[in-house]
Amino acid sequence: MQGSIDVILNEQIVTGDMSTEAGISVNALALRFNDVGVSIGALGAGLLNGEVIISHSEASMQASAQPVPEPGSMALLACGLCSCAGYNIRRRAKRS
Repeated sequence: MQGSIDVILNEQIVTGDMSTEAGISVNALALRFNDVGVSIGALGAGLLNGEVIISHSEASMQASAQPVPEPGSMALLACGLCSCAGYNIRRRAKRS
């Protein structure tokens, strides 16, 4: 069985649900060892498994959803109707 060494440059891992939480992790250089045979002099031979990461950085943000207050729809409608009524009363007063 032969092992493998993976070399990954600029690995970007996106995290979060993208609506209230988002994040990114960046590894400039990642080396992954999967069952790589090694021989170290008198210590003998063995398998190497693991990961070496060079220059890791993370960034994240969180947002909380705040309820948006609805304007007083009835108050706006009442103001509009009062304005129309006032305009009609004023127009009729000018005609007389």
